[in-house]
Amino acid sequence: MRIDRMSCFWYHILTQCALQKRKEVKRLEIIGISYSTTPQGVKNTTLHIIDDFPLYYKNEAAEAAGRGCVGKRVETVYVGSYDVKDLEIGAEIEIYYDKAIKTANGTYQPIKKIEIL
Repeated sequence: MRIDRMSCFWYHILTQCALQKRKEVKRLEIIGISYSTTPQGVKNTTLHIIDDFPLYYKNEAAEAAGRGCVGKRVETVYVGSYDVKDLEIGAEIEIYYDKAIKTANGTYQPIKKIEIL
């Protein structure tokens, strides 16, 4: 049986698509929750989460380019008036975003759903 280059190409593409479909859920751990209340009584919340650094900082090309990292990355995610009463410190979550909205101040992508894992 002869395998040509085109067959190898399509095998690679199909394998990559299957791997992306089975991709594990990225787990974000909550390490802090801060909030402020507006004069109208609306509670706006920011989640402080811990996550792994992206591969941009951890692969061989990054080391060759002078980039690197050690430990974990900390981020803040503004969730606004989204109901966070079920979230606790130490919980692992997955955040789903809605479609991006363009405003006068820039592009904003609202939170669609926060799922506790």
